[in-house]
Amino acid sequence: MYRRSEPRLRPKVALLRDAKIRAQDVSQIKLGNTLSNDHLYASKFDYMLSNPPFGVDWKKIEGDITDEHTLKGFDGRFGPGLPRVSDGSLLFLLHLISKLRDVKDGGSRIGKFAELSGNTPD
Repeated sequence: MYRRSEPRLRPKVALLRDAKIRAQDVSQIKLGNTLSNDHLYASKFDYMLSNPPFGVDWKKIEGDITDEHTLKGFDGRFGPGLPRVSDGSLLFLLHLISKLRDVKDGGSRIGKFAELSGNTPD
């Protein structure tokens, strides 16, 4: 089952089309920024494949992220602390870590999509 948040409409449409072709449930594909608005806040996953936002800052959503960190602490996604605003990939990794299943429930695995698809940068 696909569960994903996509900030751009065109990739979301492609995901929906692909999921429908494969007879997948598309209700878990959401449009939006995963970091500023976690549409799947209560979800935990077995596997997470991602293409982290390397080289992308989170300045535009700094208020949302700082508020969540301050208000929720370790009950939120960013309890361990916030990386530099210029490090969107580490912030995204904290988000993924918050989605890990507990070990007693079988745990989770995280993989970088480019590594699996062979599209790794030089």
